[in-house]
Amino acid sequence: MTSGVLVGSQATIKRATEIVANYGASLSPFEAWLTSRGLKTLAVRMERQCDNASQIASFLRDHPAVRRVYYPSPTDTFFFSRQKQGAMVSFVLADETKIYDFYRALDWIKLAPSLAGVETSVSHPVTTSHRAFSEEQRKETGITMGLVRLSVGIEAVQDIQIALDAALGK
Repeated sequence: MTSGVLVGSQATIKRATEIVANYGASLSPFEAWLTSRGLKTLAVRMERQCDNASQIASFLRDHPAVRRVYYPSPTDTFFFSRQKQGAMVSFVLADETKIYDFYRALDWIKLAPSLAGVETSVSHPVTTSHRAFSEEQRKETGITMGLVRLSVGIEAVQDIQIALDAALGK
């Protein structure tokens, strides 16, 4: 099931409307009801995910097996006071040759090609979202072998930290 909201220019909206009319993109009544029901708790889930992500980013910044973390912090010049920064955290392993060991050791955190569920999951951009990029294109955009994308879920933040710490120790 896929649903969402499209926001864009009039030309974008017009083109999307044509695609929907030609190919169909309507949800079944049950899927529409599930989507509507899920929207009722979206704010609560996002608050938890964002709080967890902030704590996980801090944890990863201090971890010796992590070279760099991509997540806004209060010291960043573009950080806006008290705004949530999202549930996605990216980081680079200090030893990029251990990337597959890291993924194998994750235990309950799943490697997924698509992110953003309520469960914590990870993806490997080099082999998923950016696999069609040339080595040069990946280098230009900072997509290295050791880059991990982490979609932080609503689990207890300590459980997420324990799982990441165990995998980073492998």
